[in-house]
Amino acid sequence: MLHYGKRLGGLPLLLRAYGSPFPRALPFGILSVVVTAVCVGVDDIQDSLRTSFLHPYPFQIYAFVIGFLVVLRTNHALHRYMEARTNVELMGSKWCVPAVVPPSSSSDAPRSDLKCLRDRIDSRLVLSLSLSLSLSLSGRTSS
Repeated sequence: MLHYGKRLGGLPLLLRAYGSPFPRALPFGILSVVVTAVCVGVDDIQDSLRTSFLHPYPFQIYAFVIGFLVVLRTNHALHRYMEARTNVELMGSKWCVPAVVPPSSSSDAPRSDLKCLRDRIDSRLVLSLSLSLSLSLSGRTSS
């Protein structure tokens, strides 16, 4: 888990440029502030905006576009989550097979006690590794 410093109310985290979307979004925000200031400052533009937004048609266009974008983003996020969850389940099932299924040999020849002990230790190691991974993925600790 990543731990971030909480000094100065999180301001250094907001002002961080590397890995942050704010430097890329800042020009668009400044542009929208300038356009809004021009629209509010000029009386002719205010009158034309008032008359054009009396009808609900401009709002419907924005609502449809934003609705489709939200649904698209949600579908992509859900698909990524389900793909990751499937891979975690697949990994856990592949790790549990050697731990649950007792080691067996293909021949009927007696096995040495040392080989049986090693197989039991290997299967317990895989089981403990699998349990540790599932605990860490669920956010709980083993202590």
